[in-house]
Amino acid sequence: AVADVDTFSGTPTAVLSNAHTLAELKAINNKIDGTITLNDYTVALSGSSADIADALSGTFAAQYTGNVTTNNDHTLAQLKTINDQTSGIITLDNKAVVLSGTLVELDDALDGQFAEAYTGNVTITNAAGQTITAGDLNNFTTRTSGTRTIQNAINITGTTISLDQVCDNFIASTANFQTSDAHTLAQLKKINDETSGTITLNNYS
Repeated sequence: AVADVDTFSGTPTAVLSNAHTLAELKAINNKIDGTITLNDYTVALSGSSADIADALSGTFAAQYTGNVTTNNDHTLAQLKTINDQTSGIITLDNKAVVLSGTLVELDDALDGQFAEAYTGNVTITNAAGQTITAGDLNNFTTRTSGTRTIQNAINITGTTISLDQVCDNFIASTANFQTSDAHTLAQLKKINDETSGTITLNNYS
């Protein structure tokens, strides 16, 4: 019935008295701007990435916990919405979809419970000049086993060991590196081989 209504005034809410289908939840969410109270937050959803993201993008009275299964390729935005909105297990139709976005966006999309480990290549698109710690980058490496590329000349800061780990885990050919401790010859060589960007040392002696 909600899907048949063209407009609502104010900020309407909805309370469901029985379990929903994907199509029903999508229709309700597309019409209701207020809080949606579900009868069952564990309902498993299966369908296209767009439909599932639309169904889960609303404001729910409690955490959605149902498992999700997609039947087509997803976008970064769709995967981020799905992952943000359910604590259930996410089964992707294609775990190798290439993703591109900021480190925060990619991490939000990939930090959920996946039925299988993600294998897609990712490109981190943070703007040149932005600073990201080596620790944050290295923590992200658990999200996907695919190739991880840093697109722009961002500034990467950290200990020499952590910066060397970035060199192992990412393609960072134009990034700037700044060390927070003394380096060894081998460590400095690895960083220098990795990038054409600026290298700022903690100790030049």
